[in-house]
Amino acid sequence: MVKYHKTFYLLHGIAFLLALSTALPAYVQSSFLEGFMTLQMLSLYLTVIMALTLIMLIIYPHIINKLTNLHSQLLVTIISIVALLILGVSKQPIVILILFAIQYISLNLLFINSDIALENISDDAHTGVIRGRHLTIINIGWLISPLLMGLIISLGSYQLVYFIAGLIMILNLFVVYLKRDLLSDHKEYKVHKMVNLLKSLYHKKNLRKIFSLSFVLNFFYCLMVLYTPIYLNQNIGLEWGSISLIFTVMLLPFVLFGLPAGKIADKWLGEKEIIIAGIILMFITTGMIFFLNSNSVILWALLLFIGRTGAAIFEAMQETYFFKHVNGEDLDLINLFRDLRPMAWLIGTGLSVIILHYYPVQYIFIFLAIILFLSLYPALTIKDTK
Repeated sequence: MVKYHKTFYLLHGIAFLLALSTALPAYVQSSFLEGFMTLQMLSLYLTVIMALTLIMLIIYPHIINKLTNLHSQLLVTIISIVALLILGVSKQPIVILILFAIQYISLNLLFINSDIALENISDDAHTGVIRGRHLTIINIGWLISPLLMGLIISLGSYQLVYFIAGLIMILNLFVVYLKRDLLSDHKEYKVHKMVNLLKSLYHKKNLRKIFSLSFVLNFFYCLMVLYTPIYLNQNIGLEWGSISLIFTVMLLPFVLFGLPAGKIADKWLGEKEIIIAGIILMFITTGMIFFLNSNSVILWALLLFIGRTGAAIFEAMQETYFFKHVNGEDLDLINLFRDLRPMAWLIGTGLSVIILHYYPVQYIFIFLAIILFLSLYPALTIKDTK
């Protein structure tokens, strides 16, 4: 591990910049796009984007094998920069909708490059600590973003948020290019046909369960990220300044608890018990959103903080568990694991179209709470690593 300490720091720094540029527009994307379409049309539009993201993630391993992990990273980073900068200044709705899709897809692809580079220099004995630290760095980017987003909106508009995200990605590009010697790789990664990969996964019971749990976590993120800001702003009546403060408090657990959870999993408990605890916290607090009509910033911050505490320890454990079962050459498995995010968002946005057709937006949270409750079964039956 000492041999690669400089590369670890470099990868953490790159992940931080990538997370910040991804997180900045994340909580305003639904409100921004609502300026061009209804809430139901927004859900449908995002469903299409998730389908395209999923297709690109399936293709991406072949691109990585063709170009190498480093060169594919450089190419996609440039594409994301161009999309974000133009998105930040364009006034044409069709251009905005196309570029939104491009920047969203490209930023998702870059997390695959980050995963591969980190896994190439990691060892199983320290997976919990390594992944916990990496997630903590990423989540610091997410923690900073709501306050920064609130400040940017107060000075300009939603589009300025995207332009600033593009500037951050320019810095990311410079870092990757200047340190390309540390990131260079010429590995031939394992890429199997999707049918064979799914058959292989089907016979690995515990890996299959962690995939299902990761899907639920990403499903939770999808519905909460898309509909919590809208609900707080339009239904509860909170201003964006208050919402940005609430979200900053809400995201603190990802910085505070991810790394300690990883250390506990490595040394004592394993991942199973922590995942179960996380799901229970998420289930209870998500269900409570439906019943809370208060406009108290403190109450909302506390409720969302507790819910995200569950999500933070859940996320750290599902990452640890998965990466203890793969290595850096398992590109197809790593990629499939990351495919779960757009897959969950695809299904989440699609189902939300149906729910919103019949019910007000707050029913999204009851539906999500039921899904979280059902996820306790795979969590309770998964084989622990301890």
